[in-house]
Amino acid sequence: MVFSVLTLFVPLNMAVPQKSEDEVIVYQGFMKTEKYLGFGEAERAIYAAGLMDGILLAPLFDAPSKSKYFRTMQTCVNGMTNTQVAAIITKYAKDHPEEWHLGANVVAWKALRGVCPVQP
Repeated sequence: MVFSVLTLFVPLNMAVPQKSEDEVIVYQGFMKTEKYLGFGEAERAIYAAGLMDGILLAPLFDAPSKSKYFRTMQTCVNGMTNTQVAAIITKYAKDHPEEWHLGANVVAWKALRGVCPVQP
């Protein structure tokens, strides 16, 4: 009986997809996009500066600094001001009210990816 039960469960266990080493979990951050949109221009610029500083510090937390996403973002924002980055985020957020419930960090990333296409 034990053999037949094990025979039943072993194939099921093998069919379950395993997590990939490349899987990334992104948390929603400290605030929702709707709150970000309630900020004035100066607060949005400060948020953008902190966001970009965090992205650029990511390799200190073992984020791959040679990934195409990191390299693209680093190259694309080079020379931009925090006010310009905030304007990009704000425009995207205003154009996508269906995403206001998402974390501002996620929406900001989507906004920047829209103007900074990934290079192969």
